Amino acid sequence: MFLSFSPVLGNSWDVFVYSLFQERVYGLFEQVCGMFILFCFMTTLTLFFVLNIRLLRHVRSTSTQNCILRMTLGVSSILFFRKLLGMVLR
Repeated sequence: MFLSFSPVLGNSWDVFVYSLFQERVYGLFEQVCGMFILFCFMTTLTLFFVLNIRLLRHVRSTSTQNCILRMTLGVSSILFFRKLLGMVLR
């Protein structure tokens, strides 16, 4: 006789094993998804900053425009990171 993963049978051992299995699998799945999303975000953010730094080198603009652009990019990146981190940690 093998152990069933269905709690429908009503056996307390089956329900215990099923709930333990479910917690471990879903917990691992959430961690892997969270790390993947964080990795994608950090890669995108790094590429975004590298491309913008290269763009700022080639565009002739005043120091005020550069400062405003960098502040806007920084604030939007921080807000996006906070939102993403809040979604991952839920």
